[in-house]
Amino acid sequence: VGNQFSADAVANSGVEVPTYVFELGIDDMWKPFKRGKRDKIRFLHVDSDSPRKRADLVERAFLKLFKGNNDVELTLKHHSNDRSEGYSVLDLFNNDGSEPNVRRIFKTLTQEEMVELYYQHDILVYPTEGEGFGLIPLQALATGMPTISTSRWCTYEKYLGSNIIESTLGKTQHSGYHTGDVILPDFDSTVELMKNAVENFDAQCDYYYKQAPSVIKEYNWQNQCDKMLNDLIKRVGIEMFKPIGRVSRKKYIYFDR
Repeated sequence: VGNQFSADAVANSGVEVPTYVFELGIDDMWKPFKRGKRDKIRFLHVDSDSPRKRADLVERAFLKLFKGNNDVELTLKHHSNDRSEGYSVLDLFNNDGSEPNVRRIFKTLTQEEMVELYYQHDILVYPTEGEGFGLIPLQALATGMPTISTSRWCTYEKYLGSNIIESTLGKTQHSGYHTGDVILPDFDSTVELMKNAVENFDAQCDYYYKQAPSVIKEYNWQNQCDKMLNDLIKRVGIEMFKPIGRVSRKKYIYFDR
């Protein structure tokens, strides 16, 4: 599984087969980017057409704080729909919704476009009800973006600093995709953290930018795969890998270009 929270959930569900954690990692294209000194502050929320990402909560919190405030904007990046026209980050800055300072993207983007999207924004808000691993906030942290998120599910909680959304365990308000308990983000906590991020914007930009190299170093894909393979070798023995012919005791290659 992708994190310890999921491993504990499996065990607590009565599964007796051993469950192991394999965390995901950061690709080389995600690099630190210093934010600040723009014409306005831009919030970003990214989902994958899943209600548990709670885009609805983000929009409600944003409008409570910044409705009609042209100095602050929110972009909601949704999953692709039937739109087929081309996309550019510049499209964000055209009014396409009922609220002048709320933008929406309905398109699947390449990884390169996603990196550019992150660079064009200042604060990620991610009140998710739970993740298998949670690449979206980790990628934001790797760019040095202030990141507001729930945290019970994530192994990189320490990098969220003071921007952890308060939450409880309970049943989701959405039906059809999950029958167990989820992590329920607190609306008032989300509002307070978004407000604080704007009021202390420069300090937050400095804090997250300075820690970004540590995020990248710890969650580099090669390091993550090395840890997984080392753990696997301890369990099954190096002899199991000899037929592969690509694994050594010191370095593992996780993909070929």
